[in-house]
Amino acid sequence: MNIRYFETDDGTWWFGGGIDLTPHYIDQAEATFFHRALKAVCDSFDPEYYADFKRQADDYFSLPIAMKPGV
Repeated sequence: MNIRYFETDDGTWWFGGGIDLTPHYIDQAEATFFHRALKAVCDSFDPEYYADFKRQADDYFSLPIAMKPGV
């Protein structure tokens, strides 16, 4: 997890950052725990947050690979 504080010259400020699970191998129990915990936190603010944030993360961290014959 990382958290950042941003501030512009005009005094505008905000916090940013993120969290992810990037193991070298998949531990299904750990991944399940991670997502349930994040969903619980999101649900405490808005029940739609988790699905929306997860979709954004899945899109951002997706690595589409176009395979061409002979490449």
